[in-house]
Amino acid sequence: MPEVCSIMDLGYLEFSEQFRKKYFGSCHGGVLSVFLYQKRSLRISNSTKADIVRHYPFAKNKIYVTHLAYDNTKFNVSIPEKDVRRVMEKYSIVDDYVLYLGTLKPSKNIDGLIEAFAHVNHKKPGIRLVVAGKKGWMFESIFKKVKELGLTEKVLFTDLFQKKISQD
Repeated sequence: MPEVCSIMDLGYLEFSEQFRKKYFGSCHGGVLSVFLYQKRSLRISNSTKADIVRHYPFAKNKIYVTHLAYDNTKFNVSIPEKDVRRVMEKYSIVDDYVLYLGTLKPSKNIDGLIEAFAHVNHKKPGIRLVVAGKKGWMFESIFKKVKELGLTEKVLFTDLFQKKISQD
């Protein structure tokens, strides 16, 4: 087992209703084993550290906060125009768009994003919402929300399986 581990949050404890029982047990067991057997545990914020200390006080001296950051020496933001065009053509994106990039799961509040997009769409009907990311858990409500709000032509899911579900 590695000596150092990083856990982003304790969402399974803070928002347990957003997790199926089997995932909850797996998350709890995994995190508990990290705190019991790791020498150090890295966290992305003081808030997450406070959550951990509240739920697992015995792990207090093993936790170190390491904030996430962007390093412009490692990441290239200069994307060639031809690559941008290729992706836009692949997904038939011809108008302005809002991009969501992340896992599809309740804790990301994508339902709220879709509702907000519906309001924006009334004022700017030419804009689209592009949702790019893998399915997490309990993602079905996202597709349902798109249908309920009549946005199936305005919301694009880049994953082919997701795209198929959203059009059923």
